Amino acid sequence: MPIDGNKARCRKCYAQFKLDIDEHRNVYITEIKLPEDEQSIKSLADCYLILGLNADAIPMDIKAAYKKKISEYHPDRVGVLGIKIQQIAEEETRQINAAYAMLQEHGMV
Repeated sequence: MPIDGNKARCRKCYAQFKLDIDEHRNVYITEIKLPEDEQSIKSLADCYLILGLNADAIPMDIKAAYKKKISEYHPDRVGVLGIKIQQIAEEETRQINAAYAMLQEHGMV
């Protein structure tokens, strides 16, 4: 984690942290700013689109679509195809899980 003054940035996800050190040299993270994600899910329509469903899908269809998508893109299944493909699969898996979680939060599943 590169540190500039009392600010640091994660090398992997680029989240920013404000660090404070007390008199005993203990480090405290006092502020976290996550990077803006242009691919973040903003609506339920995005969730249905990611899972390849229509907005009128029933819970059983949502669960089936989730299982199908997650099995297609799971990074362990595509690991032998190379690091680039595995990175793409990891991002797709995150999107699929986020879409399913959002549908669950809204009582659609």
